[in-house]
Amino acid sequence: MGDLLPGGTESWHRLVPENAHHYSQLLLKRCLENRNPFLITLEDKYASRTVVEEKQVCGLARLYHWSTETTTIPWATLPERCVIKTNHWSGESLFIMDNGPEPLPGIERTFRPLARMKSGYRVIRNGRDQYGVPWPKWRIERNLRRCLRKTFPVQLEWAAANIQPRGIMVEELLLHEGRLPDDWKVHVFNGKVGFIQYDVGRIGRHYQAIYDIEGNQIPQTNPRYEQGDLPENWTACSPTQSEPPSLRQQHASAKTWIIRAWISSWSTGAGTLASLPTTTTPATLNPVNGKNSAAVCGSSMHREELSWTKS
Repeated sequence: MGDLLPGGTESWHRLVPENAHHYSQLLLKRCLENRNPFLITLEDKYASRTVVEEKQVCGLARLYHWSTETTTIPWATLPERCVIKTNHWSGESLFIMDNGPEPLPGIERTFRPLARMKSGYRVIRNGRDQYGVPWPKWRIERNLRRCLRKTFPVQLEWAAANIQPRGIMVEELLLHEGRLPDDWKVHVFNGKVGFIQYDVGRIGRHYQAIYDIEGNQIPQTNPRYEQGDLPENWTACSPTQSEPPSLRQQHASAKTWIIRAWISSWSTGAGTLASLPTTTTPATLNPVNGKNSAAVCGSSMHREELSWTKS
């Protein structure tokens, strides 16, 4: 096993010659070798919106605010529910504002302000997150201001580490039947679907499974997240795994049709990366908890706007 790669932070950020054909190893080589400046645009949560608009293949979450000049947020003009984040970061400093008449269902709220293991996605209701930690408006702005000044933690992810300018954005919170949708990513390589990724419980207990284009679950070795009881075929998945089986079945047929439509669209060259013959970056469609990240870094592009929950 080789040494930790420059800019790497995880134990698997190493090249292993005998595993050179493994997917993770191919991603690492992309991180090291590919310097296509378009990857930076795809990583940028704000700039990547333009790419989606130009393709005209889907809608975008409404943009309520964007600024590179100030971290002061126009609170008075924002809806009761929205997502506040920076355009360059991932995994934290993301605030889901939940000030509607009723709280978002499916969010476990417990008073654990001193807990060490907390989600980086804060669901804010009445000035407190899901752990009971106070988040007044000034503290949210301070957190974002500090995030803008921080160096991206994984410099190996070259594109993410080079996003400029950095700014604050506020977007529409996408919901399905009044709740946060599960997270579907369709990984596309040179315009063709390679596999489908399914995540549930990003705010709470996180489970993940991956599927081939026929919907069959692909066994994983040493996965980062447990697969739990996620279905062996995505036709049995529901928007929320906590729903009763009968409700899951009602959702399955509609969801299956939409995912197959994604596969058809991206496989025939309608995908964002289809016009880049030198690019093999997998693109993904990501309807996750208001998160609109574009984590290409030689690995994947996330696009929450292509959400089946809106269909």
